[in-house]
Amino acid sequence: MTTYLGGTDHTDPDAYFAKYGYSMSQFYELTKHYYDQIADQNDNKGSMDHLTANEKELHTDGWHATSQSANYPYSFLIVINQKTGKEYKRYAINRNQRNDVANAYPNITNAAKSGFSLSIPVTDLMRGNTYKIISRYAQTASGEGSYKDYSFSNTVAVPAVTKQNKASMDSLTANKSTLQLSGWHASDDTEGRNYHYLLLMDATTNKEIRRVRVNNVNRKDVQNAYPNIYNSLNSGFNLSTNIDAKLKGKKVYVISRYSATSNADSNYVDYKFGNTVTIPTDQLAVNKNVGSMDQLALKGNQLVINGWHAASKSEGKGYSYLILMNKDTEKEITRYRINRNTRNDVQKAYPDIYGAAQSGFNLTTNVTAKMKGAHMYVISRYAKNASGEGEYIDHSFTNTVAVK
Repeated sequence: MTTYLGGTDHTDPDAYFAKYGYSMSQFYELTKHYYDQIADQNDNKGSMDHLTANEKELHTDGWHATSQSANYPYSFLIVINQKTGKEYKRYAINRNQRNDVANAYPNITNAAKSGFSLSIPVTDLMRGNTYKIISRYAQTASGEGSYKDYSFSNTVAVPAVTKQNKASMDSLTANKSTLQLSGWHASDDTEGRNYHYLLLMDATTNKEIRRVRVNNVNRKDVQNAYPNIYNSLNSGFNLSTNIDAKLKGKKVYVISRYSATSNADSNYVDYKFGNTVTIPTDQLAVNKNVGSMDQLALKGNQLVINGWHAASKSEGKGYSYLILMNKDTEKEITRYRINRNTRNDVQKAYPDIYGAAQSGFNLTTNVTAKMKGAHMYVISRYAKNASGEGEYIDHSFTNTVAVK
């Protein structure tokens, strides 16, 4: 002041600062340090709008604006382990438009282009940990060197690993000679347990009747539904096994078992299915012929027919038909060849009828000119010939429907 401006004889307080271990140059640097911090607070702003995590994904979105971004063309979001303070991973991002931020901070150069949104898959390394996010503008493509950060205070916990044991029985049927079943069993506890058995259990005594080792098959649908279960992709099973005297007449359920031992008697994980099937005896009914129409209705321009038909004499008659009859004239209107579907409820009610488990039918067909004006009923037929004629067994349903 004295030297350059004049008007005062004041001198710098060198001696005063020296008493406290400071020089004037140190005082200048300290003043500049705190001034820069104040300027930085005014020029480096950010807000986390969302930070969430579930078993599959971590998501974050928000904004980070700083005028210094003009010198830092590369943008990153850095995921930090809250407990260790260490970086988990960094992700190069493209900033998105945030007009709301530009309105709030018109003096920050990049405020309008300060937004971010990122979703990342949760990995096993992330599970059970808590994370926070740093937004970074950097001079280099690696994100190192010179950069400008904003550390958000928000944190999110990624759910810990929970072991799962899931399964489903897709089909469980039996006839006089064969028990057939298919389904899947996926468990995190199958690791190291490479022997897979299906145990056939007596539902009355809860005692094992037989166990059969199976080779697993791929089930992409299970992996899609349960991607985090250890063996979900290779969790499927199919089994067709002969009926012997020990199985005949028994009500059976199934246990799926993965074991570390070849005999599956120790070190195993089980899943008990709720499905049951009654194994037919040799004394099947000789002359039973029963059925039920669950639905016979018009829906718009379509005729819907659902129900079942089980007949002792259907054995050897591999062709199935639904025949639409005119109730007034007792003449056939048309017939449809069908594939029977599984009806475990019918098998449970009529275990002594051959083919009861595959007695269902389900048909939806367009209303034709022949049907219009007719008062119709349905006949279900098992036939020996593909034409549906010759040797056959019929069941005539009393339900009717009128087509206008």
